Amino acid sequence: MRSIRSETKSISRDHTLKVSKSGLVTITGGKWTTYRQMAQDTVTRAAKTGTLPAKACTTRSLKLIEAEPIAEQTPLHPDLPYSAADVRRAVQSEMARTLEDVLARRTRALFLNARAATDMHQEVASIMAEELEWTEERVKEECAAFLELAQSYLPPPHPNAS
Repeated sequence: MRSIRSETKSISRDHTLKVSKSGLVTITGGKWTTYRQMAQDTVTRAAKTGTLPAKACTTRSLKLIEAEPIAEQTPLHPDLPYSAADVRRAVQSEMARTLEDVLARRTRALFLNARAATDMHQEVASIMAEELEWTEERVKEECAAFLELAQSYLPPPHPNAS
């Protein structure tokens, strides 16, 4: 019986580019250690296919996303996996501009655990305020709007609760 490792050793590690009649560029194969060359080949072929002007490829000098400091990775709430780094990424890279946007759409925290989302909303608003230079008034408005929305996702109070 052959091992999986010996079977995968025989698979080609070369990448192949194909262009369909409609101009769709497809890349197959390759390996992780050649991803930059694969990207360069694909973008170059796509540019030629789309008759774009030739430009120098920046793939070789393109920085990968740096790891966040440990403090930025700590979850903002023990019941959810989202961290300050997730909030910053949503604002910086995903164009999130409201508290609702981060807690409902970018992280899905409101839908997964509305109580936890409301517990952490002020901290998320503070992080967003740093990133977006919000005034105190804007922070208050965002928090009020989010809490109003969150009410419809929270379970009703237990009838025996005092």
